[in-house]
Amino acid sequence: MTPSLLAAALTLLMFALSAFGVSFRVHDGKLSVSSIDGSSRISKTFSSSSPIDVAQPLTLDADEILRVVFKVKDPSQSVEEKQRPPHQVFMVLSDLDNPAVQDTTVLPVKKNTGKATYSLRMDRLPADILSSSGKLALMLLVGSFGESTEPLAYPITELALPAVLRRSPDELPSARRTQEKEQGFHGWEERWHTFGVPASETMPPRIVSLAVAIGTVAAPWLVLLMLLRSLPLQISSLTAKRAPLLISLIYLELLAARYWLGGPSMTLFKMIPWLLVGGVATLLTGRHALGDLRKERLQ
Repeated sequence: MTPSLLAAALTLLMFALSAFGVSFRVHDGKLSVSSIDGSSRISKTFSSSSPIDVAQPLTLDADEILRVVFKVKDPSQSVEEKQRPPHQVFMVLSDLDNPAVQDTTVLPVKKNTGKATYSLRMDRLPADILSSSGKLALMLLVGSFGESTEPLAYPITELALPAVLRRSPDELPSARRTQEKEQGFHGWEERWHTFGVPASETMPPRIVSLAVAIGTVAAPWLVLLMLLRSLPLQISSLTAKRAPLLISLIYLELLAARYWLGGPSMTLFKMIPWLLVGGVATLLTGRHALGDLRKERLQ
């Protein structure tokens, strides 16, 4: 309970003890206890002249909701006058053994009907109530400023806090943690960075790499030799028009081997001009070599 609400409640009680006249009236009241899924266990009516007929203290489970609905009326106003709601309506949940431990809720009242509603979830009780003795009192306080009507202090019921919800002061969060939760100020979570693993630590052993490299180079040649054995090929003699093509192909193979061996002197950008020269030379010499071969077959 904030200091302003506590001061207002105490002022209201003091005024109730010193004022004279007709008091506010509560009518059409209903107290119900239901679970979170909506099933109702208790439903009792009450008014200023008829208190709630329920066993005291009222024992609630941890997953239940206490709901109080009522209407407030000022008997000093006539029927013809327009009903004015009271200025202050509080529902106070306090510890019977230690009344200083309390939780006060300001209830809005509908202007035309004077109806107000109070809802209490047992799993959302304040920390001060959870660390109390477990014997609680629920009281309704009603009053107005500058009125001849006497304020009303109406006891609703006594409650027994479930044992599963009770906490010792040591188990409750500190004031700092409570403020952080209510105001939304939390510290940043620690940031962890995962750096990339060097390639040298994930590479396979050298013997495995060498075996894969030999297999990659040898496999195409083995397939080629197998095809040559099954095909009736006739190897033509090397002529002056066919020799440049063979030289261009050898040049490209040597260039690829040099790039594969690597080194600072042969990068991709440095190899591109040499590759273009070899590609153009292979294209030109290939046209002449294929033309010479076609003439030989047509003869």
